[in-house]
Amino acid sequence: MELISIIITSLLLFFAVYGFILVLAGATYKTKNVTPRTLTSIKILLPAYKPDQTFLQVLESVRKAKKNHPVDVFILFQEANQDIVQSAEKFGFDFEQKRFDHLSGNSYRHVLQYLCNHHLDENTHEYMLILDKDNIVDEAFFDHLAKTSLTDYHIIQGARKPLQTTEGIQLFDAISERYNDLMLRKGKLQLGGALEISGSAAVIKTNLFKYAIKQMDEEAPGYDKNFMVKLLTGPVKLRTLFEDALIVREEKTTEINNYQSQRLRWFGEQYFNAFYNSKSLIKAAFLQGKFRSFDYLITLIRPPRSLQLVGSGLLAASDLIDLNFGYLSLPFFFNAVSFGIVAVPAMKLHQVKRLIIGLNKVLFSNVIASVTCLKKKYRNTFIHTR
Repeated sequence: MELISIIITSLLLFFAVYGFILVLAGATYKTKNVTPRTLTSIKILLPAYKPDQTFLQVLESVRKAKKNHPVDVFILFQEANQDIVQSAEKFGFDFEQKRFDHLSGNSYRHVLQYLCNHHLDENTHEYMLILDKDNIVDEAFFDHLAKTSLTDYHIIQGARKPLQTTEGIQLFDAISERYNDLMLRKGKLQLGGALEISGSAAVIKTNLFKYAIKQMDEEAPGYDKNFMVKLLTGPVKLRTLFEDALIVREEKTTEINNYQSQRLRWFGEQYFNAFYNSKSLIKAAFLQGKFRSFDYLITLIRPPRSLQLVGSGLLAASDLIDLNFGYLSLPFFFNAVSFGIVAVPAMKLHQVKRLIIGLNKVLFSNVIASVTCLKKKYRNTFIHTR
């Protein structure tokens, strides 16, 4: 029993220290100052599955943001209400209506492959950008992008911010997003690694995007993590940048059922790639010298942060019962410091209670999602959320 406790504590300590180092590095990250340039051509892709009224706000934000920049927009409606389509048509963007529900497997992969084959040409648009149907684009997005020396990079990832954090689940989700920015983007870049993209708000070189989409595993759920695996094990050494000023805002869910569906998709994608692509990531690291791929494997196998925090807290509590502050307490110490660095600047004192309520709600949901996400029925699928 003592050996099992030591093994569990050691694993939690490894991931706690790993996260702490990345958060600390991310907190010191600064974007380089560059000379503003004229933007190269960019294609915005909007795959809109059953869009609602929020989508019209998204289109209005895109219209304002693109201004006189060389930016073109294409909307792919899927199972859309015709009133929404007619309202969207007034914005003057190119669009098409198409269904993919007759095809087996991951519907989002079919969507992306269709867009690559029919509506994305690297000779016309050097870069591309995917926006979700609820992504409100900041009006200065492309103004800031022009200041980032875009053509020096393969990927520039923007920041996804919440529209509001009035509910506990929304607040927890927003802090989780900030964690991702500090750890998986700023922190990794600061230490010489490659950032991890979000599912949206990433400006990507078109030929690289098309290459990775073509390589995606047929059985992989989701999109962005399998996409990253193909990039990190591919022939190109990625040059990536994270830019806080490239902002898209999105509505965070207040419903625990929607939250659980979202996490089920994310965890399923994460652990599928950890399990099925570990060999290719290790091979790329040690046979091709692409050690970023091994770092990404560590990212994929780590437990959900909420479970790490609670699990390490229970170990620390057992240490306190014995009036001791020793090895069992170390994981919680590093997790707590990391959480403080991330959460304190992102919230006000009166939101602490709201966060605790949110944590209580999502913890059980995360346990269920992480345990069930690899079931066969979730493989080769895409779980849509509203």
